[in-house]
Amino acid sequence: MNDKTSLGKEVFCVFDSIILDGNIVYPGRVIQRGNIGIRNGKIEAITGPDTKLQGTHVIDATGKYIFSGIIETHSHLGIGAGEQDFITETSSAAIGGVTTVLFFLRDNSPYDEIYRYVKSIGEEKSYIDFSFHIVLITEEHLNSIPKYINEFGVTSFKHYLTYRGEDAKTTNFGGNPIKFDTISDGYILESFEKLSKYPKAVAIVHAEDIEIVHRAKKRLMDEGRSDLEAWALSRPVIAEVEGVRRALTLAKAAGCRVNILHITSEAALNEAIEFRRSYDKVFIEVCHPYMVLNEQDVTSKIYKLRPPLRTKRDNERLWEAVKAGDINTIGSDHVPRKSAAKMGDIWSPAAGAPGTPFLFPIMLSEGYHKRHMPLTDIAKTLSLNPAILYGLYPQKGDICVGFDADLVIVDLDRENVLKSSDIAQYSDYILYEGLKVKGYPETTMIRGKIVAQNGTVVGDTGWGRFVRR
Repeated sequence: MNDKTSLGKEVFCVFDSIILDGNIVYPGRVIQRGNIGIRNGKIEAITGPDTKLQGTHVIDATGKYIFSGIIETHSHLGIGAGEQDFITETSSAAIGGVTTVLFFLRDNSPYDEIYRYVKSIGEEKSYIDFSFHIVLITEEHLNSIPKYINEFGVTSFKHYLTYRGEDAKTTNFGGNPIKFDTISDGYILESFEKLSKYPKAVAIVHAEDIEIVHRAKKRLMDEGRSDLEAWALSRPVIAEVEGVRRALTLAKAAGCRVNILHITSEAALNEAIEFRRSYDKVFIEVCHPYMVLNEQDVTSKIYKLRPPLRTKRDNERLWEAVKAGDINTIGSDHVPRKSAAKMGDIWSPAAGAPGTPFLFPIMLSEGYHKRHMPLTDIAKTLSLNPAILYGLYPQKGDICVGFDADLVIVDLDRENVLKSSDIAQYSDYILYEGLKVKGYPETTMIRGKIVAQNGTVVGDTGWGRFVRR
């Protein structure tokens, strides 16, 4: 325990804020009652509940649970309303207990100007802290990896196995199509080799075999199929399994760290876990819709995801892996779109759904209350693991003296019915409409400042800062 008191039962200094008598959830370790003293945005003291602290702002956390701020590892800000996503999506994220978001820079031009522009806009508008994953899709990007790491402070780089052939010509970014050359296995291997020279860098991969997808899609279209089942059939589990196997084989050959994104199926999960037995630089991410929803829930095009939702058996296998610690991180694959954008042709590129505000409540309700997953394990998966994997540690991801005071106070007994009308996000729908969850964030604090409280944003735009990793 981090107890910065050596003067008995009283600390003789005045903190900016103090949190008293809460159940402190140390990620992956224990839960202990205690107090937290905060000064200049940092955790400066952690004491037992009987130690007296003095603070300008006092928060009584009696009976509540204090978590390290949640880190959303998989978001697509900018796809909805452009710059305004920094306001709508980060404010709704804060309500859900998210204090840091990682999202993608994706374009076919050099990233220098885009990086500076998006970083500046984010620090002008965002409620929460943020950083980037960079998508590698051109030769210039590949050659700039050292600059992205050393100058930009970015350590994670996304690779799409699907950006080949027609997909490379029709990719959509921020409502605008961008074009680039087909990304080959050779390109990905070379990228992995470059990343292997940086021990803290990680390749992140959307692993689906696009050749299998294209063949299945053509057959279904030739049959005149344009229904929701056809969308799922066009992206079969074998495409994911083959994509996982190929990505991990290339990563092992190059010697780089690799995180497989949004695993959806039991078969692909087992493939990754088995591969990890012979190569320990493998990490696995799952996104919460694939843990809670399945093909039986697909009643409209709002459930069109890429990859598609699978079966109830797949849901439960993913939960088993999360509880066993085989899953390293959990994200949302948050895509802020209006429902109308998904109501056209089933074969249009528009897919994905909003999810960041529900990441923590879903884990508390479905994980802790329904499946008895320890709170310390939830904290480890949502905070500590992503902080370590993505280079945010030791600034974020844990409750320790010297860390940013990114904290979430939770009422484990609070029940809440999820409604799109209650979330001030860009999208006009959610995947969990009407779902009752138990356990909900009460207060979200970022670097010592309360940003959200009782379902309402109370912070300011521009409080968020870019986090160099």
